[in-house]
Amino acid sequence: MSPTGRTPAENVEEARYHLQFVVTYLDEPATQVAPDAIAMRLSAALEAISALPVEMRDRVCMGEWKEMWGMRNRIAHGYALTDGRLLRTTAERDVPTLLTRLAAELT
Repeated sequence: MSPTGRTPAENVEEARYHLQFVVTYLDEPATQVAPDAIAMRLSAALEAISALPVEMRDRVCMGEWKEMWGMRNRIAHGYALTDGRLLRTTAERDVPTLLTRLAAELT
């Protein structure tokens, strides 16, 4: 169990839940709502991933955990300064791969 009292599978499911929303927000009109929603769901997913056992987290994140956690910190601590284009690029390019890797951990 993690410090949150959840099993790794529960944390994986929580991360997947939030990331699935991130992908749907890509279809939203070009307003501030979509980047805000992406930022909040991405941050929540990364929080869930942070509670995974280190070896599982490293497999899921493909050695990029430090950068991913850095993005979470920028969202959490410098929210108004988060670049919407970077969020969109992350959602388009990285989130589908992350979803696939999280699903693989459940099998």
